[in-house]
Amino acid sequence: MFKGMVLKKGKSFELGVLSQELGVLSWEFGVLSLEFGVNSEKWNIENISA
Repeated sequence: MFKGMVLKKGKSFELGVLSQELGVLSWEFGVLSLEFGVNSEKWNIENISA
């Protein structure tokens, strides 16, 4: 029974680390999409002024 509790603790810890990494990944993706949005806006402005 004690072993099972420890195993559950370890698994939940791993899940927590995974969700943290996922959070960082989604944050990086958000930054990337923001940069892409800015780039596409610049491109539109360049096209209009061309």
